[in-house]
Amino acid sequence: MERPTPKNKLTEKERQEIITTINNSKYRDLTPSHIAYAPNEVWTWDITWLKAGVKGFYYKLYLILDMYSRLIVAHEVWETEKSSYAEQLIRKATLSQ
Repeated sequence: MERPTPKNKLTEKERQEIITTINNSKYRDLTPSHIAYAPNEVWTWDITWLKAGVKGFYYKLYLILDMYSRLIVAHEVWETEKSSYAEQLIRKATLSQ
């Protein structure tokens, strides 16, 4: 069974534009700013909207990942986005590690 094409898939023109830009001499020698050589060196986080059972209502999944191991360091689901929730999750993650 073949996977459906994502709605946000880059067109070939967009893909080529990105490749041209990153290979431009202006950007070519820039080193990546977030490199992890071992677990717990660099974390990344995201808030993803999850569909609920009611049309137009979404839960917010707050997620912290370790970039090296791709381990989920901490996660929580809330009904709204608030900076206090992010703060609470970061505190939970640092205490767990």
